[in-house]
Amino acid sequence: VGSFTEGTITDVPANTPVKAAQVTPIRTAVNMLRRTAGLSDVYSSTEVDPLQLQGQAVDDTHWTSLMTNLSNARLSAGVPTGWSYRSPDPALNGQVNRTHLEDLRRALQ
Repeated sequence: VGSFTEGTITDVPANTPVKAAQVTPIRTAVNMLRRTAGLSDVYSSTEVDPLQLQGQAVDDTHWTSLMTNLSNARLSAGVPTGWSYRSPDPALNGQVNRTHLEDLRRALQ
């Protein structure tokens, strides 16, 4: 679906918190995948603008929303579903970390 400007993130500890700038490219990719399936964008221009999200914490609700929207976009676009998330869901009101981000990126490959 595209590449990520930050490239690999495997050189940081697994529990490193995710930044908004790391989430917005995934949201953009979900929108692109939905367009491929003839669906409208699920994320607004504000929600894919890292400048609008600076300083905001990325928590479990963001990850769950991304996971659901990505899974639905893959299904609608006819992308094979033979993959799964490796990391457990973040705790309620918990932080999203590197392993969660890696799962989402892997699902877009």
